[in-house]
Amino acid sequence: MRRNLLIAGCLAACLVPWAAASVAAPHAAGSSGGAHASAIEALRQEFLSATNPALRGRILRQLRAAGRGSSDAAVLQRAVEAMLPAAESAAEARQLLSIAAANPSPGCDEHFDAAADRPYLLDARHLARQDADPQGDVEALADLRIDRLRVVHPGNNVLAESHVQQIWRINTAAGARSFASRSLMYAAMSETLCVVRARVLGPKGGQTQALISADRPVEERAASMYFDSRTRALEFPHLAPGDVVEIEYRLLPATELNPWADYYARMEPFRDGFWTRLRRRVLIAPESLPLHAVEHGVAPPEVESLRGETTRIWEMHDIPPLVSEALSPGASSLAPYLHVSTIGSLAEFGRWYRALLEPALVHWSFDGWQTSRDVNTRDTGLGVHIADLPADQLQPGQEAVFTFLWLQQQRWEGVNYSVVAENG
Repeated sequence: MRRNLLIAGCLAACLVPWAAASVAAPHAAGSSGGAHASAIEALRQEFLSATNPALRGRILRQLRAAGRGSSDAAVLQRAVEAMLPAAESAAEARQLLSIAAANPSPGCDEHFDAAADRPYLLDARHLARQDADPQGDVEALADLRIDRLRVVHPGNNVLAESHVQQIWRINTAAGARSFASRSLMYAAMSETLCVVRARVLGPKGGQTQALISADRPVEERAASMYFDSRTRALEFPHLAPGDVVEIEYRLLPATELNPWADYYARMEPFRDGFWTRLRRRVLIAPESLPLHAVEHGVAPPEVESLRGETTRIWEMHDIPPLVSEALSPGASSLAPYLHVSTIGSLAEFGRWYRALLEPALVHWSFDGWQTSRDVNTRDTGLGVHIADLPADQLQPGQEAVFTFLWLQQQRWEGVNYSVVAENG
């Protein structure tokens, strides 16, 4: 049967670039690491060409056994990302997510210098010493988030890096029990979660580190929007009234490609289930990047421009908890919130969306760019442009690489995509 490689020009590659980018050649490794990487790569190719469910199950068991060390994590993550779209059942997808979650890619800079963010963060010990009337079983002394935006490919690719610090005070025994376990959720295909610290500060000056679990896939659809959602559990087993819990983490881009091009948006509720002493949101972006904010019940930000960057700071103090009731309106109707986006109107949204669907020239190769050819996309009449490549010439496991020239803008995409041929 002829295998058609259908490239929905400006749609498919923009929406699922992680699947394409993830099948690049594995990085070099040491002797044992290289052997493991080769074994994982061989399992990936065997899985993509296998059609027998029993054989695929055996491959998944071998893949789980292959990823035993931290040096294997990166290549295993890339293998799982390539295999996920080929999963033939929800059970296979869950196994793949479980394997990847048990072997998180390091991806974190242990020598991270937080000096640039320090002006916006707080000293947890200093907050713990401040006198204040206790509010509830647990109260948030500070909830801080810093988002830094950078433009990788001008006019085409905006990436966000986040730094979060949260500080809570435990006021009652009930609060200690309820707060003994916390979890951090992130989208593994687009983000890397780096826990900077997770600790308990005792009222007499002692300090206890949290117990941090391996990552787990989130399978409950009501709790996560995307199939690649994962959680990392933080355990505080000996909490007591008077303790202060500090959690600090960073969310880094997993790739240098934003699947939504130059689009950035974030919705920030400013009221939740805890009494909150301070909620602070900091957004640092290039001056040239247009940003639009909707501040519902939130005061306008302090704004400062320096050395080509604009810093916006929103703050709110002494926020009572949000009490939800049956049949009550949504949180955005009851509570203050902040929404920031690079798109400021429906007209702008239409232009942005149409740009994802515009005609393009596909520049492609089946032999790693030793030779290449070009083909124009065609309009399907549904607002989507597609191109057919002669994928029947590919062998199972062989890679096709391609990029785009956007014809209306006369601009190259600046990123190579790739897909791997399967049997079928």
